[in-house]
Amino acid sequence: MSVFLVPISLASFFWLVTAVGQAERILVINAADGGGEALQETFKIDTVQNVTTLSLIQHDGTIIHHATDFLASKQTFHLKILPIDDLGQTEAQELCFVLPLEENQHVSAEVLGTIRQINPSAIRHAEENRPLETFSMDSLASTEELSRAAPHIQKICGGSQTFASFPASNISPPGFSVQPVLLPQCNETASSPKPCLCSLPVCIVWYPCGLRYCTNDAQTTDGGQPVPFKCGIKACRKCRVFVYRVESNLLCLWSFL
Repeated sequence: MSVFLVPISLASFFWLVTAVGQAERILVINAADGGGEALQETFKIDTVQNVTTLSLIQHDGTIIHHATDFLASKQTFHLKILPIDDLGQTEAQELCFVLPLEENQHVSAEVLGTIRQINPSAIRHAEENRPLETFSMDSLASTEELSRAAPHIQKICGGSQTFASFPASNISPPGFSVQPVLLPQCNETASSPKPCLCSLPVCIVWYPCGLRYCTNDAQTTDGGQPVPFKCGIKACRKCRVFVYRVESNLLCLWSFL
């Protein structure tokens, strides 16, 4: 995998798009989708706020923004789902999902900002397929309240309908309303449009999930063991399913496809 870490002080290296020294850097990755095609992923890396934002357009036209805020320990998914003309839809849906940021599952903005590509046009493949997770998005959230702890949320979610999921040990902060979960799945309510639980799968096919360590026989410990050093990143694939309330199964038509 031709992605390497380079010291920020080496001015002879160039970033893929922006120059060393800027607070925000851009990294563009051509990622294999697992089905024989590729998706272009764009990472905006803010080393000052320690936030990375991944943007991509899926083959069906769905636009995904995934922000990881390492200072606030939160991650946010913003999705713009295009209307299905054949089913009579005329407006896109915009949804936001806010989750706690898993520990040791992502590469920080500071580290990601030091990455360059030897061959930017190459197709990158994830080395590890992380387990599928399902999240019950049982709280309607106020982006204004959330943004007090994580300013990036207002920027990404804006006026989108925003759902949040918190560990059971946490109490939902002000600005949140807990949604009842005793509803049928939307694909079980085909006979009439009524409130139901919609399941929306979201996959990130390539993202930096850890550091890679190499060894050099020329550098050894006093006991003769090679000394490991950082030499790159490990990339993962991760799928999540967000389960959330909709007022009509007409807002969850993909569950019938």
